[in-house]
Order: sequence, then structure tokens, then C-alpha cells
Amino acid sequence: MCGIAGILDENHHLENQQVIFNDMIQTMKHRGPTSDGLYLEDHVALMHTRLAIVDVEKGLQPMQINEYTIIYNGECYNTEELRHDLEEKGIVFHTSSDTEVILHAYIYYKENCLQMINGIFAFAIYDTKEKSLFLARDPMGVKPLFYTFVDQILLFASEIKTLLAYPLVRAIIDEHSIHQIAYLGPGRISGSGVFKNIYEIKGGEYATYSSSSFQIHPYYELKAQPHTDSYDETIEKVKSLVIDAIKRQLVSDVKIGAFLSGGLDSSIICAVAANHYKKEGKQLSTFSLEFEENDLYFIPNHFQPTSDIPYIDLMVDTFKTNHTKIKLKSADLIDALY
Repeated sequence: MCGIAGILDENHHLENQQVIFNDMIQTMKHRGPTSDGLYLEDHVALMHTRLAIVDVEKGLQPMQINEYTIIYNGECYNTEELRHDLEEKGIVFHTSSDTEVILHAYIYYKENCLQMINGIFAFAIYDTKEKSLFLARDPMGVKPLFYTFVDQILLFASEIKTLLAYPLVRAIIDEHSIHQIAYLGPGRISGSGVFKNIYEIKGGEYATYSSSSFQIHPYYELKAQPHTDSYDETIEKVKSLVIDAIKRQLVSDVKIGAFLSGGLDSSIICAVAANHYKKEGKQLSTFSLEFEENDLYFIPNHFQPTSDIPYIDLMVDTFKTNHTKIKLKSADLIDALY
């Protein structure tokens, strides 16, 4: 997880606002504790906080290639396929990071690159030659991307608190905000940031901003199709897709761990990951969370007929993971909620 934020102000120079930008960066440090960076031009500021996963040394951001500068939060699961495609077109890479691949893909294919990326992402690319900004969010909207306009200034960020760190942006609750909090909380209307005049780029959308014109475009829509596969074909296809999705997310230059709850989802993920690691001579680290005295107070119900703990132990024993049990007291949960 990383954090991105930016400002485009066509009417004022931004060089004297570095203190403000540093404050905005600090609101994102929990998203990217490894490093942070700032790209500053007359009317544009791009901020990034990084959690380094791939190419720790060279994958620093903001990253610049010619007139294009990118800030990116996400993971591209088909990085090597995209890199190979671009190398065949004569493009030379200087890092092993997916950030450079995403930027080159945009430079070559422009917005059509979004159809080629298999991953979760939110990124911004500024073109100094055209004085234009490109914002994009992954098809399912896994990575967040909020924006607002104030006094003809465009601001965007991974989190709302970063927008609110800019002095001109105010946290205003209106009638629509109250409706969402009262009837939908903790959910909200797609595209809304709950606060007045704060919005989000939806999953499957990209936005362009140039010459005071801000336009949002959809590039992906989930569509229903008739299911014509047989039962056996369905099993094989789902199995293949699930295993492929898990293995693609194991690419990393740092250690990887997995949460293990004992439920079906986490157990499948841990089983596939542990088997993959075993072939490479590695051991998967897993982590589980439980409350003290859970065995005394657990009450079976239709939703959860048995405790998770026996299933966690079964998974650990079967796949020989390096397991860590984290025990919490009820007071810890109360303190965290507060």
C-alpha cells in the first residue's frame, strides 16, 4: 500500500506551499512508511508515500520519464508480460518496478493501457508538455482515489484526510452526508466522499484535466453473461483462476505473510501460497488473531457453528507454516475503536 496526492492550480504558483505539502504527506505516512517524495512545478505538486515491495532501491516515486511524471499506488500482476510487450517495441527499462512499466504503458498506449493492466491501482500522470493530468482507478475500485475542487484548484488523494490537510478544503456535512451516515454507514454512495464537495473516481473510471476542463470516462463495466460451461469445466476454470490470482500476488522483493482465520477464503489462499513456497524451498509465514478466553465465551450460531481455532491449527499442521498467534483482550479492541 502506498499513498498518492496532488494539486493542480492553474492560477497560482505553488513553490511557497511546501510546508502544506509536507503536512499532506504526513497524513499518508501510515500508507507508505518506506519513503516519500514530492514533485513540484509552477502549478503542480505531486506527492507520494511508498511501501516498497518490488525494486526497493530504484522504484522511488514520483517517477519521471521525459515530460511524464507518475505517482502510483497499486500492484500490477502482469508486469512481466507488459514489460516484454513494451521491450519488443524498443522501450528500454531501468528498474524492475511495476511503476516504470505502468508509466511506459501509458506513454505508449495512453488511456488504452488500462485495458491491458491486470492489477489493483490508483495513479496520476502529469504531462508537462501538454500541461495535463491523467487519473485512473482499477476496475473494481480496490485502491482509493478521492478528489475535490476549491477556488478552481483540483486536489486529489488516496484518503480524504489528506485533502482536508490543505487549508482551503473544509470538512462540511450536509443533508446528503447525513443520509449516507444514517442509512448506509459504514457504506456510502459510489462516487461520494460523504463530505460536501468531496468525490471519488469510481472503480473502472479515469479522469483527465487540462485547461480547466475536468472529464471522467468509464473504461470498464462488469457485465453478466450466460454461463455455458459444464460443472466439471466450471470447477477447473474457477480453480485455475483462483490459483493464478494468488500466485501472481506472491511476487515480491520483501517477505510475504498471510492472515489465516480458519475460514474457507484464507485457508485456500494459504494452501496455494504455502505449496508454491514449498517448491521454492521457502516457508510461508501466517498470522491469526484471537481473543483471550474465547473458548469460555464462544456461543455457536448458524453463521458460525464452531470456533475458528481448530481450523487454524489444522491448516498450520497440514501446510507447516511459520505461524504466529496474536491474542487480544477485549480492552484492546475497545481502545482501538476509540
